[in-house]
Amino acid sequence: MKALNLSTPRLQARTQMRPVQTVGFAYLGRLDLVQLHSRTRAQIDDWKSYFQIVNADTFQSKFYPLLLFCRNPALQKVTFVLEFVRYGTSRKVEYLRSDVAWLKEIAHESGSASDSCMS
Repeated sequence: MKALNLSTPRLQARTQMRPVQTVGFAYLGRLDLVQLHSRTRAQIDDWKSYFQIVNADTFQSKFYPLLLFCRNPALQKVTFVLEFVRYGTSRKVEYLRSDVAWLKEIAHESGSASDSCMS
C-alpha cells in the first residue's frame, strides 16, 4: 500500500472551504491522507475530533473523491473514511468511476466546479 502526498493546491481541501481567485480551481484545502491500494482503488482518510459521530454522506465526502477521480483517470473506486479519533470509530462511503457524473453535478450545484475535469 502506497501513500500519495496530495498537498498540491489543485487537490487540497480545507475543513472551512473558501472560494479563491485562481485559474481552473474554485476551492483550496488539504486532504489528510490518500492511500493507493492498487492502480484502480484508493482510500481517503479524514480524521475528525468532533464530539458527535456523523455519517460520511457530506459534501466533503463527495468532493474529495471527485478531485481524486479527476486527478487519476485509472481509479475505479474511491473509499472516503471519516475517522473519529475521540471514539475510535469510523464511517465510510464508497464511490465508483460511474458516480463521477453525479459527483460533478453536486460540485456544480455548490459552485465549486471549474476545472477541466468538470466540463
